[in-house]
Amino acid sequence: GAEEEFAALMERMTPLSNAAQALTSMALREDLGAILTLLKYPKELVDTLKQGQALNEPFGKIMEEMNIQNKFVKNWLDMLCFLLQGLPAAGTMNAVMAYMLADWYRPGVTLDFPKGGSGSIAEALVRGVKKFGGDVCVNCHVDEILVENNRAVGIKLAGGKVVHARQAVVSNADPYITNKLLSKAKEAGSIPSKAIDYMESLINTDESSGGVPNLKSFIHIHAGIDASGLPDKPSADFPAQWAVVRNWDGPEGVEDPRNIVLCSMPSLIDPSLAPEGKHVLHAYVPATEPYEWWEGMDRNSEEYKKKKEEAADFLWSAIEEYVPNARDR
Repeated sequence: GAEEEFAALMERMTPLSNAAQALTSMALREDLGAILTLLKYPKELVDTLKQGQALNEPFGKIMEEMNIQNKFVKNWLDMLCFLLQGLPAAGTMNAVMAYMLADWYRPGVTLDFPKGGSGSIAEALVRGVKKFGGDVCVNCHVDEILVENNRAVGIKLAGGKVVHARQAVVSNADPYITNKLLSKAKEAGSIPSKAIDYMESLINTDESSGGVPNLKSFIHIHAGIDASGLPDKPSADFPAQWAVVRNWDGPEGVEDPRNIVLCSMPSLIDPSLAPEGKHVLHAYVPATEPYEWWEGMDRNSEEYKKKKEEAADFLWSAIEEYVPNARDR
């Protein structure tokens, strides 16, 4: 049965879980200083190295080895992976699965949440950048990446200001936007053809020519609601975060379109995230919304507005599993 299969799997994953959790993330770095930090944890380093190859293998191999057949167990593992990274279990590395299973099922486990919300993480990164002499510029729209002699040398802002790079320009934008930022340099012949071909390959969605098809995407609701009459502390009956699965037995399991919804109400944990007497809510589907459903639609059309209303209704219904009449609040 499901319990027996899952218990056997957890036992099989124990050595990998111990290895995945042995080294603190603070010890992992990509420069030569890694030698100094890793040597502070000799036993942990040995434990990790013993399982090094296995940690990099796909979890699907262990599922086959353990002969996982129970459909609920398979769907449960897929859901856990979706919660973490938006991929099914079979396509996930053992290192990720080992860490996740050990962390989620350790005694007394609780949900960690950053005080001040996710914005506090960005603020901490800004403090770190400034601490070491860097600057963070917000509301600075980048209009163009400047290229000279086959090398990115700076950026030009929408207002015309030019910022020169000392070493390199790192674009954290997606390939479509990065290509657009390089368009003037491409027209001027400042970029080698090999680099142009590579950038073009990243936005090629034609499978017949080796491109990557448009993948499934997300639909979200971000909302503020009235908290009148609602509990002021999280509990099993009124959680701060929950998942709703409409059908465990669909053709694609938890990957079925509009099947699984993840919901959170962080202000129930941290009241500073919402005005007094209010709550903030977030609900979304984890990369299960087919791109084709929305492709080519006019965002000003009635058809598009109706589709948005249908999507919102689906998400609100998941929120209202625990928050009564949420959409009317």
